[in-house]
Amino acid sequence: MSHFNVLLMQKANSFQNLEPFEDPKLYDDLHFLKEEVKKRPLNFAYTMTGFLRGSIAMGCLLVVIAHLGWYVPFMIFFPRYLMQLLLSGLKGTPGI
Repeated sequence: MSHFNVLLMQKANSFQNLEPFEDPKLYDDLHFLKEEVKKRPLNFAYTMTGFLRGSIAMGCLLVVIAHLGWYVPFMIFFPRYLMQLLLSGLKGTPGI
């Protein structure tokens, strides 16, 4: 039995009488939480695996792109700011 199931049972035992259990909304909420507790750890593991896989892929892609030039990854992620910086540096040159 998981820790969260124990917490749910303790909360249910804290009621002084059975009146709250007659409320269908409370019963539905308790049933939903009981079913959801089983899925949460697995969903968390799937989410973290996807995040890790995406982070590794992005890191590898940045390394490959960085071989074109050290500034290329920055141009991909911050194009507006780099273009402003580049244009502000070229203001003094003739023809621009």
